[in-house]
Amino acid sequence: MRIVGVLDIQKGVVVRGVAGERGAYRPLTTSLTNAVSVRTVCRAFRQQLGLRHCYIADLDAIAGNEPHWNLFEEAAQTGLALWIDAGLASAAQAVKMANFLKGLSASQQQPPAHRLVVGLESLPAAAVLPDLFSETDPQQIVFSLDLRHGIPLTQIPQWREASAETIADEVLAQGLQKMIVLDLADVGVNQGFGTEGLLKRLISKHSRVEFIAGGGVRGAADLQKLSRVGCGGVLVASALHDGLLGRSELAAYVEA
Repeated sequence: MRIVGVLDIQKGVVVRGVAGERGAYRPLTTSLTNAVSVRTVCRAFRQQLGLRHCYIADLDAIAGNEPHWNLFEEAAQTGLALWIDAGLASAAQAVKMANFLKGLSASQQQPPAHRLVVGLESLPAAAVLPDLFSETDPQQIVFSLDLRHGIPLTQIPQWREASAETIADEVLAQGLQKMIVLDLADVGVNQGFGTEGLLKRLISKHSRVEFIAGGGVRGAADLQKLSRVGCGGVLVASALHDGLLGRSELAAYVEA
């Protein structure tokens, strides 16, 4: 099970996410480093915790602004494989991001596998997905099933009354191999995660898909529970910054 460190960017600053209430996000404080630039936090993930993957949520881009290309470059320079959510809403945007990530890889001696994240909340229509998948490498894409209190965050009319499981089934029917199940209500509130039942059902139906759980991980016990469920990965933020998960707790997963 891979551990993916999470880094949120808002107004060009690294911030701490709490329950998906982005208007209340504040600049990050962390036990890992006194400086909290993108570069220093990513370096701490890599060097202090031994992580190999970092999920970057560019909240400015998700809100419709230009992505922070320069900050992505800084993050890549630390050697982490980046999973970037920049609010992709069209095939053209996905192609631009995919080409940018190829450029990052070409500039690195041992290039990691960077990935682009397609978030449910950013999609204007379900019909965007086939075009997006046909214009980019499906192996490079991770779909994020964005939820709040278990309810899908979507602007797509036919999905507004659909269950999270139904949406996941429809998306995965198009051949996708990686899916994040992220409940924003669980982020940063130290109350655990509420997606265990959904994850169990999806994993039982889609055995070839790697599911990555997001939101609510408090410590080693939660990692063990998600591993038993069958998750292929976990997004982690607050537990890393608060010192609840250190290198020793992460080692078994990172080294595997």
